[in-house]
Amino acid sequence: MMRKVKNLILTKNQKMLLLGNLQQWKNLLLAKQM
Repeated sequence: MMRKVKNLILTKNQKMLLLGNLQQWKNLLLAKQM
């Protein structure tokens, strides 16, 4: 059970990191277009 919980937490953190990376890419692209 503990392993499953840890895996869920890891996937949640990974999703947050991916979303953060996407936001950074968007900001970079917008900055280049300016």
